[in-house]
Amino acid sequence: MRPLSHVAVCTIVSKGYLTFARVLAHSLRRHHPELPLYVLVVDRTDDGFHAAGEPFEVLWLDDMAVPDLRRHRFRHSLQEVLVMAKPLLLSDLLDRGFGHALLLDADMLVLDRLDPLLEAMRAGSPALTPHLLEPPSGPDRVERELNILLSGVYNGGVVGVSDTGPGRAFLDDWGKRLATHCRCAVDQGMYYDQRWLDFAPSHHESLAVVRDPTVNVGHWALPERRLRMQGETLLVDDRPCRLFHFSGFEPWHPERVSRWSDRLRMSDLGPGAAIFKRYAALLRDAGVERTRRFPYSFGRFDGGVEIPDVGRLVYRGLGDGIDRFGDPFANGKGSFLRWLCEPVDGVREAGAVVNRLWDALYHSRPELQAAFPDHLGAHRGPFLAWAREGGAAGHGVDRAFVDTAAPRRGLRELLRR
Repeated sequence: MRPLSHVAVCTIVSKGYLTFARVLAHSLRRHHPELPLYVLVVDRTDDGFHAAGEPFEVLWLDDMAVPDLRRHRFRHSLQEVLVMAKPLLLSDLLDRGFGHALLLDADMLVLDRLDPLLEAMRAGSPALTPHLLEPPSGPDRVERELNILLSGVYNGGVVGVSDTGPGRAFLDDWGKRLATHCRCAVDQGMYYDQRWLDFAPSHHESLAVVRDPTVNVGHWALPERRLRMQGETLLVDDRPCRLFHFSGFEPWHPERVSRWSDRLRMSDLGPGAAIFKRYAALLRDAGVERTRRFPYSFGRFDGGVEIPDVGRLVYRGLGDGIDRFGDPFANGKGSFLRWLCEPVDGVREAGAVVNRLWDALYHSRPELQAAFPDHLGAHRGPFLAWAREGGAAGHGVDRAFVDTAAPRRGLRELLRR
């Protein structure tokens, strides 16, 4: 077995999240100066980013052996790409000769030594941390448990593996599932990577579950944790916190604990709110107001039209039929974008066009089907009015697609972008 010094820590970001990786790097160096941090960047940087000046080693998704990477980036949202890259990055670090690799989400702060995680990896086992360590309390306890069951028992923000048979088998199994079924589709049993981790105890005998209340402390467990500050030290149940997970926290919304949950506000945390205030200050000092404005390189078609999630869903559903479109990001003749903007039923009258994108959105949303039962007939007008008056903004659809549901001139303008 390799000594524990052969450990690599890693995280995955888009360029808009670089500041979070910087803060993580500085906190890791303070408590584990012996451990290198590798940061995988999943898009391209053309906004003044210089890898040599960062407090971590930079890796690029472009340099990894991902088959048909450009189509892969089109099929999946940024969040999906970030998650799908986890087993790839961990495997890459083991291939580089590290005996152990520990993945941490970028929105974490190392506050003390990570010995419980490192010891779990020393045994050669895949190491995971559960969301809950005991049944939740309070009047909403059952609802909270149901939410955890929908999103996954284990938190995907901390995953440790070793270069052993069990470690490699775990990564192979997890990676295969994420390659084809990494989506936020709770009604279909998927929540990115986390629901697949639920199988780990039954599929892998040597799994280590790190049940330490000071490790991977996140919003999901805060109602059961007692947080207080002792000087500069955050205490969790009277013990120094080792690793805090600011999952969903946005420093530009300082009153909100997490965008993933509206159950907690800062005022509910008492003394524990101080750690969020400190983290927000660290992010600001590291340049978050600049980096958060960096656009994702693969979030738009050529010409600038934003790719909606429903468009990605349609593309995935076409299977081998996507070959006819060539480059999925193109916007010219024969492109997927042009096909997506075509009327679904041949009706081309100004103001009456229901294109393939809006038809796909309709069929993906039961509430739309209930509101407009005959969207291509008697309810065509109300359905298109809904699309123009708020449907686009509410479902992340570029206004350009609304224009294609009105005069034909809108489609021509869209395709010229």
